[in-house]
Amino acid sequence: MTLNRKVYLFIILSISILFYAACSIKEVAVSPILSIPDYIKTVTNPVIGYEKELDAVFLKSFNGAWTKLQSGKADEAKVIFEDITDSKPGFYPAYVGIGYLAMMDESYNDAMRNFNVALKIKKDYLHGMLGLGALYRVMGDNLKAFNVYGLVLEKFPRQPEARMQYDIIRLKETDKYLLLARSYKNDGKFDPAWDNYRKALNYVQGEDFIFHEVGDFLTANKRYKDAIIYLQRANDLRPNNPDYLKSFASALEKSGKPADARAYYKRALDLRPTDAVLRADIERVTRAAQRIKTGENGREIQAMEKLTRAAAAVYLEKNFPFPSEPDDSRMEIITDIIDNPDNVEIISMVKRGIFDTYSDHTFAPNKPLTRLDLAMLLDRLIKHSTETGAEMKFNTKGVPVEISDIPINTPSYPIIRRIVTLGLMSLQVDKKFNANQNINGRDFVLAVDRLANLLESED
Repeated sequence: MTLNRKVYLFIILSISILFYAACSIKEVAVSPILSIPDYIKTVTNPVIGYEKELDAVFLKSFNGAWTKLQSGKADEAKVIFEDITDSKPGFYPAYVGIGYLAMMDESYNDAMRNFNVALKIKKDYLHGMLGLGALYRVMGDNLKAFNVYGLVLEKFPRQPEARMQYDIIRLKETDKYLLLARSYKNDGKFDPAWDNYRKALNYVQGEDFIFHEVGDFLTANKRYKDAIIYLQRANDLRPNNPDYLKSFASALEKSGKPADARAYYKRALDLRPTDAVLRADIERVTRAAQRIKTGENGREIQAMEKLTRAAAAVYLEKNFPFPSEPDDSRMEIITDIIDNPDNVEIISMVKRGIFDTYSDHTFAPNKPLTRLDLAMLLDRLIKHSTETGAEMKFNTKGVPVEISDIPINTPSYPIIRRIVTLGLMSLQVDKKFNANQNINGRDFVLAVDRLANLLESED
């Protein structure tokens, strides 16, 4: 073996030893309360900072008892602490001493009761709060410990023990839950991933990248309302990050707010002016915003509480990006639209196969559209707008979704399931679809717009 190779292996071995040593140090650091008696030896005397308001006679007795406790003479210390609480019930440091003794005996309920008594006697008592935080750490309830240490830092911003424990817990727990969330996310398991992201968020302060990551995760899973909240936080913390702005714009766009999305895409483009994808995003949402503004025969379709079949036909004919012209061979006799001002658009939709006529050759132009009708229309629009084979991009088989009011053997079930899974329509309270509920103009426009954007993104 050459000298250079020996040197190289020595360097690698040294780095490895240092790495494992650092990991060992870190492991000790994140679990500082390994031995309660050893930990108590490091605890500041609970009378420090409060001497002037405590009875001098009992103060002397307490100091002697605390010395005994820290030197391992727990039984002797306990006798003195209890004598003090019997003679002077308001001497709050003695309850902290008894609390630490109870921790040593693993009598955690007794410990908690005594720390709380001290805090009841003396509000915002530093040593009582520190004792409670240490107790939660020993019990393994890091979230409660984290919250207690946070309260300490609100009252005593420079308190070193609280700062150390707070930061240790925050870093450890955030990393732990993020790793779990990412693992479940990569496995395609939404519920456990979201659960662990929420747990991580309990410890997050100003980490903008975590808010951004959570927001993107929720957007990818069509949880746009929640995604917008976290992406907004990320942008508040870093307002000039083009990636954050783009993610926020994407969530707004997919939630049916193209005009708002355009403003954020524009801000991202201002920061990254050569980004051709951002320019395309802006063009797309500009068209989408215009589609929403356009109404039935120029009127605001969103204002309609009960959308009619005729109004829906007019909106689709004027605004949906159909890839081909109507098929004249599909033309049917329709007896109730001869004098209808929307007959041209209605006929076009029938020729395209988007709307059917009834068995009596009527269209029923003034009949309200239901949620089931909308789901069927959206499904036909997908089939009409995708080329042969391309419809596989809209395959949702295997994606879990529960619809409580539509039996699985109902003919419309697979269509409704598909539309819900694609995020074009949402389930309502108790996971019900409410198929016979009338659809209003705004919800119709948003659903159609979501599909138009989805089709455009699939190109």
